[in-house]
Parts: sequence; structure tokens; C-alpha cells
Amino acid sequence: MNKRLFLKSTASALAAAAGAPAALAAARPGLGGMAGLADWQSHLGEVFDVDGHAVRLTSVDTHACGRPGEQFSVSFQGRLPDDLGDGLRRLTGGSGEPVVLYVARTAGGLRADFCRLRG
Repeated sequence: MNKRLFLKSTASALAAAAGAPAALAAARPGLGGMAGLADWQSHLGEVFDVDGHAVRLTSVDTHACGRPGEQFSVSFQGRLPDDLGDGLRRLTGGSGEPVVLYVARTAGGLRADFCRLRG
């Protein structure tokens, strides 16, 4: 199953469990003004709080795709408890505005992937 199908099925499961409007709003990333690659790059080195634990945005990596738009991953490094796994997490940076992302656990922290392709 590819990532797009996984995310669609996860959003569908959330909608079925909690009612469509509330679940879809919760599953949709609240990106505020940090939606694109350049926005995330401007926050490199910033410390974010996730579930009471500090993680630092250490890299923003682009992925070539040959289509209009952008695909990239952001990586956060920091000590996290073993029970904090993949899932929707609220990260709060220096601006105080929370950002809700689906993150994957990595050996040194967390990673979030973005696909903003058009067409």
C-alpha cells in the first residue's frame, strides 16, 4: 500500500469513528503559514515541543518527482520516550502556533513527509 492510500484510509477510518466534520478537521494538518518547502527551511534549527518533549528541526530534504509542485521531508531530532510512535502529533514551535502533522518515528527523532504535487 502506498503512502497516499494509507493516509486516505486512515482519514476514512477516523471519519467513520468520530463523525466526518470533526475527524477530517483533526486529520488535516494545521499548517498555518508553514505549508511549503521554503517555510519549513526558514525554521531549520528551531526547537518544537511534541507531547512535552523538545525536538529540533534538523533537516528539510527535497525529493525529485518530475511533476509540478514539491515533495519534501522534514526531520526532527531529540530524545523521545519509547512509547511515542508514528501518528498525528501537535508540534509547537517558537511562534506558539501549533502544527498538527502525521509523523513517523526515526532512530533519532521524528520525520514528516509532504507531497504538494499538482496535476
